[in-house]
Amino acid sequence: MDAGRRIDVEAIARRIADAVGDGAVVRLHAPRDGMLRTAAIAHRLPAAVAGADCPDLGDRESWSAHVLRSGRPVRLARVRPTPQARRRLAGCHVEERVGAVVIVPLRLDGAVVGTVTAFREPGAVPYSLREQLLVESVLGRALRAMEAARTGAEGELGELAALRRSDAAVWATDLSGRTLFVTPAMSELLALPAADVVGLPMTDFVDVPPLSLTGMVPDEPERGDRRLLRADGSQLWLQTSSTPLVGADGRRCGTVTTAVDVTARKTTEVALRMRLDATRGLLRLVSEVLRGRDRGELLTVAVAAAAELLDAWRVAVFELDEEGMLRLRAGHGWPRGATARRELPALRSPAALALRSDEPLVVRDLSRWERLVRGESVGEEVQSGCWIGIGGQGVLAVLEREPRDFRAEEVDLLVSLAEALTACMPAPACRAPARPRRLAAAPGAAAPEPVA
Repeated sequence: MDAGRRIDVEAIARRIADAVGDGAVVRLHAPRDGMLRTAAIAHRLPAAVAGADCPDLGDRESWSAHVLRSGRPVRLARVRPTPQARRRLAGCHVEERVGAVVIVPLRLDGAVVGTVTAFREPGAVPYSLREQLLVESVLGRALRAMEAARTGAEGELGELAALRRSDAAVWATDLSGRTLFVTPAMSELLALPAADVVGLPMTDFVDVPPLSLTGMVPDEPERGDRRLLRADGSQLWLQTSSTPLVGADGRRCGTVTTAVDVTARKTTEVALRMRLDATRGLLRLVSEVLRGRDRGELLTVAVAAAAELLDAWRVAVFELDEEGMLRLRAGHGWPRGATARRELPALRSPAALALRSDEPLVVRDLSRWERLVRGESVGEEVQSGCWIGIGGQGVLAVLEREPRDFRAEEVDLLVSLAEALTACMPAPACRAPARPRRLAAAPGAAAPEPVA
C-alpha cells in the first residue's frame, strides 16, 4: 500500500497548522519522476492558502528536495527560490506570500517518503529550534497513532480477507470512513476494481453513510436502505447492516458493512407508494368536484400533483374552445402568463389525436414524427410526451425535454386523473361544434401514428 493510503495527510496538515505557524503543506515523493507532489494543505489564515502551493514544488535544487535526500529538517527565515524554480513559478510571487518556513522529513517504515512544511506569512518571526522540535514531535505522534490504528485493524481485516471467495458484499472502512477492504461482490456493486476502491471514502458512493462512520456506536447492528452511486454513473439501492470493526487490542478501529442489492424491491415500493398517493389524490379531487369547488383551482391542483408524482417537466390541461383551438387552462412548469394564451391547433398535433381517441397517446421521441409542425403543435423544446383526452372536451398533457419511456403505471395514473377531471370540463351541450380554423392538413399529408 502506498504512502498516500497509509497516511492521513489531511489530518497531519491540520495538526501542524494548528500547532505552529499560519499553514502547513504535506508533499509526497513520486518515484516515477522524482517530484514532490502536494498531497494536503491546511491554513489558519485566509491569505495563507494563496502561497501554500508555491514554494518548493520539488525541483532538485529546492529545499524540500534537500530535506527529502538528506532526511534532516531545515529552518528558513525566508524562502528564496532558486533561478530554476523562479522560472517555473513565473507569476507566483513566493517572497510576497510566504515568510519563515520549517521543513521536516516525513518517514514511513524508516524511509523518507515526503516532507511536511510549516510556514508563516511574510514579516512574521522566524521559527525557533524549539518550534522545529515541536513540529517533529506532533508529526511523530500523528504517524504513530495512524500506524497503531492501521495495525489494530489488520487482525480483523485478516479475517475479512477470508471472505474474498464469498458471494457476500462486505465493505470495511477505518475511523475516517476510508475504505480498507471490499469483497469481490461489493466491488461488483460499486462497478470499480477492489484495488481502486481501497482508500476512497464511503461517502463518495453512499449518500447517507452509516452513523458509525460519524463516531456513534449503536448497541445493535445499524440497518437501513441506502442509495449507492456506482462508478459508471448508475444507481442501486442497498440494504445494509453495519457493525464496529474491532482491532486486536479491543478498540474500535473502523466499521464493517454488509450489503444486499434491493433495487427491484425499492423500485416496487416506490411504484406502490406513487399509486397510493395518486389514489388518495384522485379521491380528494373527486370529493372536491362533488362539493362544487372552483374548477380552475381544481385543475391547478391536479396538474401540480401530476407533475410531482411523475417528476415531469411540464403538465397541462388544454380545453377545447368554440373556435376549435386547444387553449391552455391550467399548467405546471409553464412560463408566466402562458395560461389562457397558449393555443394548440385541433389538427396535426398529438393533443388533437388524443382529443378524438379513447386511448392515451404516448410519444417517446417526437423527432421521429417527420410531419409534425413542432413550433405550433408541441413547442420547440418538447421531445416526448403523453396526451390523454378528457371527455372529448380537453386534453391532459405531460411534456418532457428529453425522450422518455412512460411506464404502464404512470400512464394508468394519468388516465385515472383525466377521468376525474372530466367533471371539471364544461358540458358539451353548452358549446358549439369544434371548427378547426388554421393549419389545415396539407394535401396528401399522413397523420402521425400513435405510439402506444
